[in-house]
Amino acid sequence: MRPLKCGAADCAYNKNERCGANTILISIASDETFCDTYTKNDSYIASANLADTEFGEEPLKSPRIKCNVSQCVYNKSFRCRASKVQIDDPHDEMICNCLTYHSK
Repeated sequence: MRPLKCGAADCAYNKNERCGANTILISIASDETFCDTYTKNDSYIASANLADTEFGEEPLKSPRIKCNVSQCVYNKSFRCRASKVQIDDPHDEMICNCLTYHSK
């Protein structure tokens, strides 16, 4: 799996800048790409999501990356094909940008 570095230290899935989710989703809104899986660590939703079967128990593996951003050069059939992926720390309460995004 490709390396994924996550700067969202307050995400429920972040373990020392590595993602504990088996699958993450990258989406776009207002020309901003972001990690749609981001869940703030102190929220009620975080504890509920940790039990979700989509998310794993092995935080040292890089997750599969599903991508809804058709304008990205790394998006191939809704999967990210970048050799490495970096997610930014949240710049507001909910948006953690995908820093790997590169427009076609």
